[in-house]
Amino acid sequence: HREDFEFEAEVDANASKGHQEPSHTPSRYFLLGFKDRNLEQEFLEDLVGTTIRTRVLVGYCASTALFLFIPFMQSLVVYDSIRWFADQPEEYLGKFYIEDLVVKTYVPLCLSLVIWLGGLAGIVAMYSLKSFKNRRIAVLYLVGAVYLAYVAVMAYDFAIMFERWGFIFAGPGSWIIRMMFYDLPPLISLTFMSLPTLLNLEILGCTAMIYLVIVPLLSPRRNVWLDLQTDNVLENVERLSPIPLAHCAEGEKANQCIMPSDITHV
Repeated sequence: HREDFEFEAEVDANASKGHQEPSHTPSRYFLLGFKDRNLEQEFLEDLVGTTIRTRVLVGYCASTALFLFIPFMQSLVVYDSIRWFADQPEEYLGKFYIEDLVVKTYVPLCLSLVIWLGGLAGIVAMYSLKSFKNRRIAVLYLVGAVYLAYVAVMAYDFAIMFERWGFIFAGPGSWIIRMMFYDLPPLISLTFMSLPTLLNLEILGCTAMIYLVIVPLLSPRRNVWLDLQTDNVLENVERLSPIPLAHCAEGEKANQCIMPSDITHV
């Protein structure tokens, strides 16, 4: 708190000097808002309570829908495939074997669903209850907490499950496909929710640090950035088999299978 900006005093001073335009405006920190923290608090209350209320609700619902229709529904649709993976012996899958695969697949997804729905209920309650009429800034805290909690849960799932994506797409570095098209789409809504810059930077900065540094480098299995070395990529492409995955290559369904080699070559 470096300043006490009094609007009435400034208006009176301008009027006495005959100024049409304000001669003094509130000072700001870079990215942190007004130096007068009481003024910053009032600004955020008004911002959340009126200016961006609709955008927050629409953006949050969009994030929840993206989670439901991409990672959650996708995992439900491929339940049979996950069961097939879980039933295979470790000798067959090798490094792609994951113990308790079904539990490790669906527990993080269900936990993420609870986080999104709980956050939605909390936001609606804060906008509806009179007790939060002068404390709407709490919506920002809740939104930030939900997005960070989602990132944390999915990053844990990402750390223990990325090998399965290597098997499905038959290529080193296929964990990047999972990161971009499976885990992170719900964060797209941040681009139009008009949240304070610092909150956006906090969410996106933590996400980048977790997905690009912490998890790849400290994965319990290996440094997955090494998958993108030229030698590893070329070696894998050369040994790709043109045979579809065994669990979908039976009977008439064989012609409907997309070969892992096709995906990797693309």
